Amino acid sequence: MKAAQNITQKNNWFVSGTTQAPDGAKILAIEEDDNDSSDRNNSLRDFPLAAASNFKWSVVKNGKFSTYVSLTKSLGLGSTQLKTKIHIVALPNYDEDHSSKVPVGLQQKIRKTTPFEFSANNEQAHFLEQINNQINKQKSKMHSTQKPTKVAEQANPITLKPGKYLVGKDVKPGRYVVKTNSSNGELDILDNGKGRVGALLVLSSKTNADDGHLSSFTTDLISNATIEGKRMGMLTLIPVTKRSYKTTLSAGNWQVGKDIQPGTYTISYIRGIGIVSTTKSGLDTMMGKATKSLEEHVSVTLIKGETLSTELEQIKLKKA
Repeated sequence: MKAAQNITQKNNWFVSGTTQAPDGAKILAIEEDDNDSSDRNNSLRDFPLAAASNFKWSVVKNGKFSTYVSLTKSLGLGSTQLKTKIHIVALPNYDEDHSSKVPVGLQQKIRKTTPFEFSANNEQAHFLEQINNQINKQKSKMHSTQKPTKVAEQANPITLKPGKYLVGKDVKPGRYVVKTNSSNGELDILDNGKGRVGALLVLSSKTNADDGHLSSFTTDLISNATIEGKRMGMLTLIPVTKRSYKTTLSAGNWQVGKDIQPGTYTISYIRGIGIVSTTKSGLDTMMGKATKSLEEHVSVTLIKGETLSTELEQIKLKKA
């Protein structure tokens, strides 16, 4: 395999290359085993670092591939590291979800391959420094004795301190708009502890036009799913009590037939940068202010019952 990296946004490396693997082979990236882990969660080493979208693997096509490797997942939010080594392979017969843990035996085989070196540029280094400063500020404000709010019967906004919560026990199942009072922090939601509902998102109370941070994320929380706020202040979950058709969408997961009227649309970037994907109609596109690797407008026919997921702060749908 041959690969080259290009930095297209603060929180990702864009990697493209060639391989002799067959069409459809999945691109899997994991960290080198001996990276310094003094300020990292070692469990992240067991999970893939690259993907094409929230729900899909990057795959080989005609001997070529491209994928996005997460900066903060590779180095860790609040990390002091600016360099890392990552193994990237193409697997033709791999059936696991890209948010699932990579089997230990496979990890060992992958780590025998030659890793690729990745370095943060000045903008990314500044981005990590800002996060680090914010984390330190939040740590100084947090009180270890503070207890989370239990929400079994509450319909009002729910406030949770950083940590992992089980839906059905700590949080009532339902649809929520998730926000934070932090300038930077990670939001991680796992569906029944397996598939990731969204990418490992950077949630923020302060967002710029195209920095990749999100002021909120709207999604359904089902029983036995987990929601976790990492390296941030308080999480606020605002229950969604009414749903209607919308043409302007914030970041989140939106169901066609409940939130979006079925039909053919042109989807346009308004604010932010990230992946827009669908579960049935084949959309899987990195959107943002137009560059060689980003699209400002895409067309898609949305099918009733499928989910449209967006990592952008705001997108606009216009019927064709």
